[in-house]
Amino acid sequence: RRAVKNDYYFQMSFDDLPIWGFIGKVEKIMRGGAAAENRYFLFTHVHFEISYNEDRVIEINLSTDPLKTVDITADEAMSMRFSYSVHWKPTTTAFKD
Repeated sequence: RRAVKNDYYFQMSFDDLPIWGFIGKVEKIMRGGAAAENRYFLFTHVHFEISYNEDRVIEINLSTDPLKTVDITADEAMSMRFSYSVHWKPTTTAFKD
């Protein structure tokens, strides 16, 4: 929760291209007349979109699925599954060193 609260992100690289993504999100829940409550969610699915030209990766984008999260607000141990998906997108953009 602390990492989500403090906007931690992960960094990796693919074919020497850097990729960053947040590990989760905080949602403020407002209930009529009650104090606002923060809920902490961990992203469990990452989607990569990779643009390529012949055998060269030109660009890579990462997104998380806001519908595939786990509520980690409670301070308790839990197990969860993580997943990823990839879309390979051909492009005519030329590779430049």
